[in-house]
Amino acid sequence: MATEFSRLLEEARAEAGFKSAFDFYNKSGGKRVLRISFQAYWKMEQGKLLPKARRLGLLVASFKLFPESSDTERLLRAYLKTLVGDESAFDWIMGRLETAWRVPSMPSLESRAVDQLIRQKSYHYSMDQARAIYATYANYWISMVLANDARP
Repeated sequence: MATEFSRLLEEARAEAGFKSAFDFYNKSGGKRVLRISFQAYWKMEQGKLLPKARRLGLLVASFKLFPESSDTERLLRAYLKTLVGDESAFDWIMGRLETAWRVPSMPSLESRAVDQLIRQKSYHYSMDQARAIYATYANYWISMVLANDARP
């Protein structure tokens, strides 16, 4: 019984340029690298087996997917949905998590003011200044104290 995860796993493999599950398994280093047998991987593509969560990063890297890509997100969502087993429960869980982790679409006025203040007060060291500061541990800490002293 194919699952959404197994379908996306197969799709990711094909998009990475591997013609078959066997081709992927062998060219990715087999059991030595993937730490699973070919039969286990084949069962994953068929939807009969779900990989352990600790193997997901290795699979994503083996498929040449970027960790922040939308394809990786789709694959991980499908994994969690398959793991939970019930679509309504999955939707409820993800709804709570997305609400809790929502990043504000626009920075607050306060954070923008702080960013602007930092940009106005910052300056770059010359190469000679950087060499002097990083020459010794004491020089580094003295420069940090002086640079962050609030007195005029």
